[in-house]
Amino acid sequence: MGYEDKLVAPALKFRNFIDRTPNTYNVYLIASIACISGGMFGFDISSMSVFVGQEPYLRYFHSPKSTMQGFITAAMSLGSFFGSLLSSFVSEPFGRRASLLICGFLWCVGAAIQSSAQNVAQLIIGRIISGFGVGFGSSVAPVYGSEMAPRKIRGTIGGIFQFSVTLGIFIMFLIGYGCSKIHGLASFRIPWGVQIVPGLFLLFGCFFIPESPRWLAKQGYWEEAETIVANIQAKGNREDPDVLIEISEIKEQLLLDEHAKAFTYADLFTKKYRARTITAIFAQIWQQLTGMNVMMYYIVYIFQMAGYEGDTNLIPSLIQYIINAAVTVPSLYLLDKVGRRKMLLFGAAAMMAWQFGVAGILATYAEPYDYSDTVKILIPKKHKPAAKGVIACCYLFVASFASTWGVGIWVYCSEVWGDSQSRQRGAAIATAANWIFNFAIAMFTPSSFKNITWKTYCIYATFCACMFIHVFFFFPETKGKRLEEIAQIWEEKVPAWKTSKWQPHVPLLSDHELAEKMSTKHDEGMLQSQASSEEKPTKLVGPAMKFRNFLDRTPNIYNPYVISMISCIAGMMFGFDISSMSAFVSLPAYVDYFNYPTAVIQGFITSAMALGSFFGSIASAFVSEPFGRRASLLTCSLFWMIGAAIQSSAQNRAQLIVGRIISGFGVGFGSSVAPVYGSEMAPRKIRGRIGGIFQLSVTLGIMIMFFISYGASHIKTAASFRLAWGLQIVPGLLMCIGIFFIPESPRWLAKQGYWDEAEIIVANIQAKGDREDPDVLIEISEIKEQLLLDENAKAFTYADLFSKKYLPRTITAMFAQIWQQLTGMNVMMYYIVFIFEMAGYGGNGVLVSSTIQYVIFVVVTFVSLFFLDKFGRRKILLFGAASMMAWQFGVAGILATYSEPYDLSDTVKIRIPGNHKAAAKGVIACCYLFVASFGFSWGVGIWLYCSEVWGDSQSRQRGAAVSTASNWIFNFALAMFTPSSFKNITWKTYCIYATFCACMFIHVYFFFPETKGKRLEEIAQIWEEKIPAWKTTNWQPHVPLLSDHELAEKINAKHVERVNSREHSDNDEKSQV
Repeated sequence: MGYEDKLVAPALKFRNFIDRTPNTYNVYLIASIACISGGMFGFDISSMSVFVGQEPYLRYFHSPKSTMQGFITAAMSLGSFFGSLLSSFVSEPFGRRASLLICGFLWCVGAAIQSSAQNVAQLIIGRIISGFGVGFGSSVAPVYGSEMAPRKIRGTIGGIFQFSVTLGIFIMFLIGYGCSKIHGLASFRIPWGVQIVPGLFLLFGCFFIPESPRWLAKQGYWEEAETIVANIQAKGNREDPDVLIEISEIKEQLLLDEHAKAFTYADLFTKKYRARTITAIFAQIWQQLTGMNVMMYYIVYIFQMAGYEGDTNLIPSLIQYIINAAVTVPSLYLLDKVGRRKMLLFGAAAMMAWQFGVAGILATYAEPYDYSDTVKILIPKKHKPAAKGVIACCYLFVASFASTWGVGIWVYCSEVWGDSQSRQRGAAIATAANWIFNFAIAMFTPSSFKNITWKTYCIYATFCACMFIHVFFFFPETKGKRLEEIAQIWEEKVPAWKTSKWQPHVPLLSDHELAEKMSTKHDEGMLQSQASSEEKPTKLVGPAMKFRNFLDRTPNIYNPYVISMISCIAGMMFGFDISSMSAFVSLPAYVDYFNYPTAVIQGFITSAMALGSFFGSIASAFVSEPFGRRASLLTCSLFWMIGAAIQSSAQNRAQLIVGRIISGFGVGFGSSVAPVYGSEMAPRKIRGRIGGIFQLSVTLGIMIMFFISYGASHIKTAASFRLAWGLQIVPGLLMCIGIFFIPESPRWLAKQGYWDEAEIIVANIQAKGDREDPDVLIEISEIKEQLLLDENAKAFTYADLFSKKYLPRTITAMFAQIWQQLTGMNVMMYYIVFIFEMAGYGGNGVLVSSTIQYVIFVVVTFVSLFFLDKFGRRKILLFGAASMMAWQFGVAGILATYSEPYDLSDTVKIRIPGNHKAAAKGVIACCYLFVASFGFSWGVGIWLYCSEVWGDSQSRQRGAAVSTASNWIFNFALAMFTPSSFKNITWKTYCIYATFCACMFIHVYFFFPETKGKRLEEIAQIWEEKIPAWKTTNWQPHVPLLSDHELAEKINAKHVERVNSREHSDNDEKSQV
């Protein structure tokens, strides 16, 4: 018995263990989860590039010389080299997911070691272990994605790996940039610790993705392999032509593999495979020799040569990372249109030009520089255009790489083999080549900058010229070709430059012919299968329904107001968080304990919650759609309580930030799901009032926590803030308990096929259990019609939100949330202490004035609940935008006229003196009126509007998630940078927010349709017919929809007929008994 044969039983035990959780079959989501390993690599790049020139890093690690710094940076690549070589010994016998789990686990271990590193040796060990995990992931993820993807989008799916790399680079750079303002060790320990997060996501995600159908087929599990292919490509239809073709290709390839001997690494260098192996290895080597990772790892040094230092260095770096991520996205779609060869050739030529451009500018304008161990030339300030020229060439180089070699190589190296037996080991050795050259380049680049300066870029430009020639003569086209076609190209030695238009001499069957041929065989198999087994429910439904049954052991409440209040405790958590910071940011106990955080640090501490909420809102759809709305709400409460516990026990800034990120992750779940859940549970006539409860709970949370904090502020020790932060656990507990007493969304139940239970819930909520009530019949009819449309449509993904049909709705919902942040309201909430200090108030005067503001906020929000369903959404939003603009300009005008410079605070730089009390009261009055205007309009209206505006149920949850994520990312940015804006541009901050209010007024007037009182199909009709927004208030459908009364009568007749039919059937059964 062979080695792999012995491993089959343990491998299948592992597969059975991991398959206890439901699988997702959306191929984009599957690839995104697997390609988190690419995000890890991106995280690593930025986690070093931001800090190699920073003072805390240099001081703690004793200013490592250029060679030592090269080895520290390259250690991750060294580990990746060995990880990629070993990956096939796990992925082949145990499956692709096993390698991805090892990747996630080793990455987390390595990140933990790095973040706690006490010396250079420990840091290097941590990076090697992390690299070992990345080696596993980078070798397996592209192959796994290629095996899961339908052939028509194989390039797009394969390119997701590189996109995740660029996204990881960008995200970690933002985190690193924020932490670089910290002057202690936490500046690098926090980002290195945060690296654990993608590892945890990958570990968690592996339990929700299916195994590769090719691997299952190789083990003899054809039934399961066919089910997976059918679920991915045809919504479970195993007779679909694409499914039949895919299964046929797998069978033919495995038949060839069975007749061949066991494939080893040595076989890659036999006569048959040598050309493919050399092509794949050089594809990965050339990717490194473009010099791109020099740009990524050592961007700080490059911009230093151009004369940029400090923040002026990091900001151009941020722009570069944004370009890298942004350009990668469109290239995913071009791969399957333009083809692999054309993109690689264009990229090589363009990168050569930009590298020579950098070299030429540096050779002409740079001067010797002796104040650094690494950077030995510098463009003086008198040559600013030359410096900008270097930056421009770097940006163009990055764009050229990201759109071609960055995204293309991972796809190409998973396709080029032509059969499945060589693919995994071939991909492993090609990836290993990438990592060993990555190691060499990262190791020796600092020395090359030091010793050969600008000539370094000439070397990389020459490499780009060589790769252009190599690609043209030796890289065959793989776009749109089946495995056997690629194999035929290699076997017939077709010249690479002819392969784009090449057709096999002995034509392979077309897709249509192959489908017809396979259909006959498949029909026979289906008849046998149906005779031997019954249809099984989908894997998603079983665990989800078990979870629902567990929650439903307790009696349910059916009062829509109580239901909404329980779910909207998520909003109260957000309110608790706002006050828990705003009350303490200026108190001596807080400031002393956390070592007087600067404006930037305080901004990051405050905004950390919003950062977590951004990721939580995006992730929420992956729980609420398969497991139900209550599962997301339960996740929200658990994360919130964990985060609150960490905050209340915080020993330093780092722990406080981690706790706030975790709490934010929970709030992100809640803020995305609670408004949608409330909208799905509410009768249409009070939908506005129910939807507004979320914002009311936010305001109530703000006020309650502020009173707690106000009382605790009289304690002069650390207990003042610890007590307040510890009490944050209470709403989490209340929500956790309350979830056991609220019913599941009837729309979600209906989607799972549980119509009877869905109808009972609607009847209990709207008609005290009367299932024949007109309102109940209308609601159930609407759900049925919408789900019928959803069933006939393809599975809805985040990408669909940006399709032609949904793009206007997505933009409207996202900007609705963005504008809510750009009103400046959360500035008023988070930093109310600073605002009142500008007005000349201090001590208890600030806290008392703040209390009045919070009371106004709650009262006005409560009153507005009764106006949303009377005035409509548009009128309230327009009124709010106009009035908030007026009050913001009022604050700015008063401060500009009466304030004077103030130097006794790190943040507040202007203050109204005591002899202008009337002006100070004017600022306070404008703040109060602003809060009242917001609470009445944009505060309560937006959460409701964003749950209504979609027009169908299939886009609603993902749409709400992405729009809520927009809210949180702007919340993060504003909370992060507002203290700096108070410090640097003082009263002009309010002018900026007032201008935003003017812009949002225009946007709402021209592009926000009215949704008040409209059914889902009416809102959809508005979008489809492109009705001007200002006409939608009085708009009626051209093909009139039935009135509620007419619809009720029509449905009632069908309902009575169905009941009579059911009773007749029951009587027949009884008579037979």
